[in-house]
This record gives sequence, structure tokens and C-alpha cells, in this order.
Amino acid sequence: MIQCHELAPEQLVEVSTGFCGASLLNELRAAQLSRHLLLIAYLADRAGSCEEALAVLDAARAADFAAASTVVLDPMVGAWLNSTVRRIDGSPEAIADQLSLLAAVAGARSGIDADLTINRAAHSTTVPTMGLLRGSGIEGPQRWSARGGQLTVSGTRVMNLPPEPGTPIDGWLPLRQLSAGADDQTALLTLDDVSPARNTFHVAAADRLSDDEFQRWRRLWIEAWHLLTTCADDKAQEVRTGLRTIVPLHDDGTVVARSATASGVFGALGATRPGSGAALALTVVHEFEHSKLNAVIAIEPLFAAEDPQRYFAPWRDDPRPIGGFFHGVFAFLAFAEVLDRLRVLPSHEAAAESQFALVRAQLRAAIGALVDAPSLTPAGRTLAIGLEQRLVRLEKASVSRRAAEAAMQALDGARVSWQERNGRTG
Repeated sequence: MIQCHELAPEQLVEVSTGFCGASLLNELRAAQLSRHLLLIAYLADRAGSCEEALAVLDAARAADFAAASTVVLDPMVGAWLNSTVRRIDGSPEAIADQLSLLAAVAGARSGIDADLTINRAAHSTTVPTMGLLRGSGIEGPQRWSARGGQLTVSGTRVMNLPPEPGTPIDGWLPLRQLSAGADDQTALLTLDDVSPARNTFHVAAADRLSDDEFQRWRRLWIEAWHLLTTCADDKAQEVRTGLRTIVPLHDDGTVVARSATASGVFGALGATRPGSGAALALTVVHEFEHSKLNAVIAIEPLFAAEDPQRYFAPWRDDPRPIGGFFHGVFAFLAFAEVLDRLRVLPSHEAAAESQFALVRAQLRAAIGALVDAPSLTPAGRTLAIGLEQRLVRLEKASVSRRAAEAAMQALDGARVSWQERNGRTG
């Protein structure tokens, strides 16, 4: 049974406060699960011959709903579903095979016994939530069997996934985990540098990371998590509950760090490796806000998407449509709140203060246009007013005169540059 979802007025208010508790985040996840199941049903109908896979998936959900849902809800499963639905010329056979793989993994994770056939030999096989199998060495159809929580792939050779420790498999590239914290405060993130569907952002994904590069990411995540739990524990708990995957993005050698989210891919972000733990902490908070807002909009429209008006967002060079403008204010407000809290640390005080002053000034320049936007729905206006109230509270925080003046100078320069570039008044 696929549920219908809606947000109560008090839940929209909760979103506007800047902190979504576990109950609301789980509701957003449940809505995404329903969306994924609808897309699976659509693709299965389009591909045909998917009855066996759908039956296994149903059995897995009946046996262990949480375990099976973790597979179906995996952000890269969502990315694959979205991209496949958009490609009207997708191969029915390839779709059927990938749905069978999804069902096999869900079966293994939920502890049921299942057998599924993958009919097309491929150079590489994406095993959702596990990794990538390159050049399996199995010619023709493959039999994927779930037994005792493990997958066995058989054909012209037999292999078990995941392999036993110390038993490497040629061509097997496992997904790796970033771990920080301890006990019930452990924060686990999948660092996905193998799934083909990870190329879902506006910047190309990086190739498989070396062990040394992975360790750099691991150390940064430990530092970032420590900063979040020390200075912004509410944001830390949101990230811990809702964020699942980081996709390393290709670094083109410029000094500009890049990060991104994609609509319909809840719980994932892409990023080039930041230069510090503080930068990573700010990145995950900022990008998870985008992911969270996308999930809210999927349930409750906040604006009329056809709004022709374009808005001045001081953090961008281009005029922004209402959707991008709303997203920017929403994400940068959380970003500013974390910056404000980082200022209490002597090692971050100076840099955080100047950046905080600038982002706060940018938000003040934008918030009025958002609150007054004619295309907002009642829910959107409720949320926008809540954002403005948070900004008012932030404006009570003092900054040095030097930081405030530098922020206003930068804002004025950005406005003039925007007007010259776009030929309009911001």
C-alpha cells in the first residue's frame, strides 16, 4: 500500500523554525519512500516481465519493512529512478535487470530467501547500497540469490556479496562509510564514488577515490561532526537523521569549492573536498537544507512554479526564479545560524564573524522580496514569515564595526554588479 502524505500546519511551522525533529524528518522520508515506490511501479509496468522482482520486493517489505525501505530509499536509487523515468528511450531489459537487483538487495537486507535472474551481462553492475561489480566474469544470465543476509551471484562462476573480510573479489568496488562520533551519537555517511547514478548534480562526480583521498574525507568528517555537535547540536541531529550520502565531485583545480543537491534525491549531496572541517560542517548543513526543502515541496507546494518574476539573490550573479530564490534564502539562513555559533570558538571567531556579517546582510536584502512574492501559496507565506522571524533574531547578534562595514560594502558591490549584468534593478 502506497500512502498519501500531507503536512499539518504545525509541521510547516516546525520547518520554518530551522529545526525539524525526528518525527517530521521521518514523515518526509516516508513521503519519499512512497514516491520511489510509485516510480518503481511505473518503470516495472513500462519494462514488463518484472513480476518476480516486485513479488520479492513486497516480501522483503513484509518481512522487515525498515531494512527493505533503507534500500528503496537509498538516495542513489532515487537518482536512478529519476533519471530513468526522464529517459524515454531507456532499455526495458536494463530497467528490468536493475529492478531485479534492487529487489535482490532488499531481500538480502530483510533476511528473506529469494532468487532473481539478471538476463543481460554488463561491463559493470550497480548493487544498490553495496557497491559496483566490474567485469563479473559471468557470461550470459546471472542468478542472484539472497540467503542469510548475503547475496550470491552465480553463472559461470560464483561469488558472495559482500565478500568475507580478507576475501577480495576482482572488480568489486564497495561503498565506503564515513564515521564520526561514538555510541548513540555516531554519524554515518556513505561516500559514494562508484554508483553511475551519482552523476545527478550540475558538477560531474569524481572518479573512485584513492585510499589516501578517502582518509582525507574521513578526517574532515570527524572534525566537522565534532564542530556540529559542539556548536550546533540541533543541526547535527538533523544531519544525522536525514543525510545519507556524500558524492565527491570533480575538482577542476580552482580555489572555489563546489557543492550541490538534486531535487528528488533526498538525503544526498555532492561536494568537492572542502579545505577544513568547518567548511564541511557548513556545507552539509547548507545542502541538507536544500534537500529538506525539496522534500517539503514534494508534499506541500510553496509557490506557483510558473511565476515569471525574477529575484535578486545577493549570493548569485543571475536573476533567480521563485524556486531557486526560496531555496537560497532557506539554506543560507541555516548557514548563517551555524556561522553565528562557530564564532564562539577562538579558532574560528574572526573568519566566522566576517562571513556571518556578510551572509546576514545578504539575507536582509532578500527576505522582503520573498515574503512579499505574489506567487507564494499560503503554506509558502507561512514558511517565509517564519524565516524572516529567524533573521530578526540573528540581527540581534553583535558583530564588529569592521565586519559590518565590510559586509555592506560587499553587498552594495554585488547589487551594482548584478544590475549591470542583468540590466534591471535588484
